[in-house]
Amino acid sequence: MAERAGTVRDKLISLIFPNRCYICDTILRHPAAICENCKPKLIDYSKISGAVCDICGLKLQNCNCRPGRLYEKAVFPLLYEDEVRRSLQKFKFRRRLDKTVPFGEAMFNALVCRDVLSETDLLTFIPMSAKAKRNRGYNQAEELCKELQKRTSLPMLPLLTRYGKTGTQHDVTNYLLRTGNVLGTYEPAEEFLPQIEGKRILLVDDILTTGATLNEAAKTLLIFGADRVYVAAAAAVPRKKRVKGRG
Repeated sequence: MAERAGTVRDKLISLIFPNRCYICDTILRHPAAICENCKPKLIDYSKISGAVCDICGLKLQNCNCRPGRLYEKAVFPLLYEDEVRRSLQKFKFRRRLDKTVPFGEAMFNALVCRDVLSETDLLTFIPMSAKAKRNRGYNQAEELCKELQKRTSLPMLPLLTRYGKTGTQHDVTNYLLRTGNVLGTYEPAEEFLPQIEGKRILLVDDILTTGATLNEAAKTLLIFGADRVYVAAAAAVPRKKRVKGRG
């Protein structure tokens, strides 16, 4: 009887608040968060073996990392392509904050698999300028960081502030251009300077494109005394495939 009541309740909830796959938005039965077609998109780090990148944890032929990284590890559960790309754009630009919880859960699971949380003292996130946050109404990196904080119970602090004027980053894919675009963009929030000293910090963002943004923020934290910096994102841009016949 209780099982039947639960089924009726789930059907009513589904009618009033349709449950959708957080990646492709296909309607699902409660409480599923991801459809069977999208499950394979999640990176299973436990099954990756052989020659693996120390930074991103992917096989070397799939790794998109470049020399000069200042953070220890980059962790992300998904690749930023196709449905994942569209889903994150909805989350970032169209106020689809319902995606925060499932993206946060996927990030948490990836962090556990790569054993980063056991080495982390506190969480922080990539800040937005005050104007950009006011226009959007929220900082998607901060929302993901809050979700991780709920799941880890680690302290979360807004360690960085953004200053100066930079162009938008989401449509810039060239590493050198992105590096120049964020150079000198971040500084530590003065009231939290004592909390940076000697800490192992997990720095959260929504998308890892070239790593320039996260690298610049990590550099700032290290300059001001952080012991080491790890980074986490909901997704990372995959390595570009070389076209045959081109150098």
